[in-house]
Amino acid sequence: MTGRELEIVRRLALGQSNKEIANELDLAVATVKVHVKSLLRKLGLNNRTQAAIWALNAGLVAAPKVAVKAADGPDYEPAPASEAKAAPDRPRSVTPRGRGGGLGQPSANIPISAASATLAGGRRGC
Repeated sequence: MTGRELEIVRRLALGQSNKEIANELDLAVATVKVHVKSLLRKLGLNNRTQAAIWALNAGLVAAPKVAVKAADGPDYEPAPASEAKAAPDRPRSVTPRGRGGGLGQPSANIPISAASATLAGGRRGC
């Protein structure tokens, strides 16, 4: 991988768009796209998200530290995964469009698998 491709994959991992990368590196957006396509091919990856994950795992960039601010409270950091609460035993549900809350809103009446099948054209059992 070339030095330019390494610089671009680092910036992908930071969440920058092709346009942002082009502006910061004084390149044309088309040139950035060529570099992204080339590095994806060299790494055997399918998309920029996979490239970003690869860069994080390879240690090319530090994983971002995420701070969460409560609406009416001080900043706090989420608990480590080892301290996280276990997920409930029942499947999560969504409400498809046209049934109230909109796509992605919690609902107690349609399991995700059924909602996915409904949204995919009415086929169930997918």
